[in-house]
Amino acid sequence: MRVDAMTTAVAVASLAASGLVPQAPVAPPAPRTPAEMLRREAIDGAVERAWRGLDGHRATPEEEAAIDDIAGEFGNTYGEVVAGGARTVFDMLGLLHDAPADAAFADLGSGAGRMVAQCWLECNVQASTGIELSRTRHDCAVEGLARLLVDDDAPAALSTAAVPEFVHGDILAALPELEVSHAYVASLLFDDCMLGKLGQALDKSTVTDIATLSDFPSENFERIGKRRAAMSWNAAGGGTDVFLYQRRRPTLFGNIFR
Repeated sequence: MRVDAMTTAVAVASLAASGLVPQAPVAPPAPRTPAEMLRREAIDGAVERAWRGLDGHRATPEEEAAIDDIAGEFGNTYGEVVAGGARTVFDMLGLLHDAPADAAFADLGSGAGRMVAQCWLECNVQASTGIELSRTRHDCAVEGLARLLVDDDAPAALSTAAVPEFVHGDILAALPELEVSHAYVASLLFDDCMLGKLGQALDKSTVTDIATLSDFPSENFERIGKRRAAMSWNAAGGGTDVFLYQRRRPTLFGNIFR
């Protein structure tokens, strides 16, 4: 049997994700104060209550096929960044504490929507938006948000937006229309074609900083960092690599020597 590069990559990713490879647990950034620790507990409890029973794995076969057509053979494989992992991502993006005044966040492929809601509650951003192609997953996000908004025990949001926004659609088509500065994309199993299209779409977008689970080609972005963050498939283990990309700033001479 011939083992090609894609099969090998998927096998390696699956083995790492399974928890069979021993790794030290990964922890989120520590809270700065006891009050922040208590607030995190309140946020986690509110999101858990609101999304109880809402499962992003329940996309229809037709929805999964549509995602695969865009992202590649394994693009529909589902998993989520857990609450602690989301805090690591927010910290990488500079949103967890002292976010830029004009910061707006988007989760590209937001699934059931938990990360978008958490960002809205926890980060001082102007907007928190999720884009999801699966109607079933999008509907889970809308239902979870509806529950969250009527939970009297949920903490007040730090975001200046009235509510998070969930958009049903293709991330490649949505990116040119989004007015966001910071983004996350769970691109671990995107194929090379999708990663190339993602890079082109990001180049033309307003995004300045993006956290991603795979490197992507780009004329305007460069990788500036990497950390590990807890995901649903290895929440108790060593986490998954998250790569931080930042838009290159214009130089004095621009593109003269390129």
